[in-house]
Amino acid sequence: MSQYVNRAVVLAKRPNGEPQNDDFRIEEQPLVPLAEGEILVRTVWLSLDPYMRPRMNDMKSYAAPTPIGGTMTGEVVGEVMESRSTKYAVGDRITAYGGWQEYFIKPDDAPMMYKIQEMGIPLQAYLGAAGMTGRTAYFGLTEIGKPQQGDTLVVSAASGAVGGIVGQLGKMHGCKVIGIAGGSEKCQFVVDELGFDACVDYKAGNLEKDLQQACPNGIDIYFENVGGDVTRAVAKLLNSGARVPICGYVSNYNDTDLSKVQTPQDILATSPTPPTAPARSTFRPPGVAGASLRSKILRKNEYILFMDPFGTNNDTIKPATIHIIHAIRRLYAQSGPKVTPKWTQIHLHMLKATPNQPR
Repeated sequence: MSQYVNRAVVLAKRPNGEPQNDDFRIEEQPLVPLAEGEILVRTVWLSLDPYMRPRMNDMKSYAAPTPIGGTMTGEVVGEVMESRSTKYAVGDRITAYGGWQEYFIKPDDAPMMYKIQEMGIPLQAYLGAAGMTGRTAYFGLTEIGKPQQGDTLVVSAASGAVGGIVGQLGKMHGCKVIGIAGGSEKCQFVVDELGFDACVDYKAGNLEKDLQQACPNGIDIYFENVGGDVTRAVAKLLNSGARVPICGYVSNYNDTDLSKVQTPQDILATSPTPPTAPARSTFRPPGVAGASLRSKILRKNEYILFMDPFGTNNDTIKPATIHIIHAIRRLYAQSGPKVTPKWTQIHLHMLKATPNQPR
């Protein structure tokens, strides 16, 4: 039996609307000895992302739902504590889908697990601009959005982890970038800190009028993160040949019956000028994505702002930042993985990566 005891957050029941504390349960789980080719990993950083909310529902989706009693899914940065693998040594830092738990065991050929080639940037960046959110932003914009000099790019959830990177990449491509966010403080952040050309506050009550004023020549690319009324306002302004990468529609994730939701695809189909490329997701192996990000962005010595947590341990994260974080905070009240809440406005660092071999 391993010297380590795992603590995990499991799904106790299906949430009805917004997740509550009693939807989760904390379990201690003994760890079995490693088999040949396996590694034991300690979670150092855990990423919380909007995609986790639909995984709590028992419904058909692009990924299987979390079963009742199953450990909540999540990408982590971890440290190898024990190894019976020739590919990973004790002390290696990795990213993997380890879930909401303190330790996990993986075979060394597990999909979407790779070793971090340290580049002098914070480890948590590998869950952000240099990780999944960066890959989502990069491939969604470049492969589906296909930005061109002078295009008008609109990004919803512009102050979020993906949206903030999309806008910065759009500026690098010479686009006019318009963000949509909730509240004047977020909009100011999007313009002043992230460098968007303008930001529309959807909470101000004049979404359609304000968006039209910000986009007098229409919209060439819309990077979708929100859905609902925001998508309806955008759909009216799409130019002929517009491209719409659909990353998600977070405004509906807490709805009790998602089968009755009007999805972005439904809304865009009724647009006066339906987009040429509505697509939900694009997958690339992490090594290819990481290499592309560095070679085409970071090696140009350009800066990307990315989100960083409030402090060095999760006791400093205020419960109001995000509701499902309560279970994580209870699990790691004294010690354990640091938690990165991705869709709140939090401290920023400049990320400047140096050239290195593709990971």
